[in-house]
Amino acid sequence: MLKAPFLSPSEAPDEPISLDFWTVPRPISPEPRERCDACLRESANITTSNWRHILRRQNTLSIERSFMIADPHASVSRQLAGELAGLGYDVDICDDSDAAFGSLTDQLGACRWSLLLIDLDFLQNSVWSDEIVGDLLELRQSVRDLPCILVSDDFGRDDRGTGGLPIADARLRAPATLGRLKDAIREAQTNNLIWQRRADRGRVEADIEHGSRSAMPNDDRLDVPTNRTEIPTRN
Repeated sequence: MLKAPFLSPSEAPDEPISLDFWTVPRPISPEPRERCDACLRESANITTSNWRHILRRQNTLSIERSFMIADPHASVSRQLAGELAGLGYDVDICDDSDAAFGSLTDQLGACRWSLLLIDLDFLQNSVWSDEIVGDLLELRQSVRDLPCILVSDDFGRDDRGTGGLPIADARLRAPATLGRLKDAIREAQTNNLIWQRRADRGRVEADIEHGSRSAMPNDDRLDVPTNRTEIPTRN
């Protein structure tokens, strides 16, 4: 398998996408030199074998970067990655859930990708379902402006409603046609705006509730004597 350094969209050669995947280090966004050096030091603990990167199709304008948590060698992943590349996305694929969620929730990762697809069937082969849910809940609170699509062949149908927003913005039944993928992306982007508003409103309400509780008297305050020479006693 060809090993190559990570290429940004502006540096990527304009050539057709291949069925071969590159083994690459953790993706790094174009940043000032000192920030890039810091990113490289931070990424040293993540093995290069976790990552794959494929380029957009020839003559397709690269407009976005997408991220997939999936098996890069599975047919479903190859199909989705190829279709995303055809839509103008550069695609980063990670087959390690810890490395993936860690990169997505770090400060730089929040502004690196504009779309996330997660192959649930792949994750459930190695991670407990409750752990997946916990990771998704944390991710959705940490990175609220990243549209997220869950992909599984266990889904009875595509679901692009807003009932599951704490977990994801849309659900896509695999295998998916290009048309259904485009619909899922469009609805995920729309639903994500709704999620951001709900999450922001929930945070404001939580702050208000916390402030109200802080203003309430507690036992310690009630024990403060009104006269400095008086010492409160308890029976």
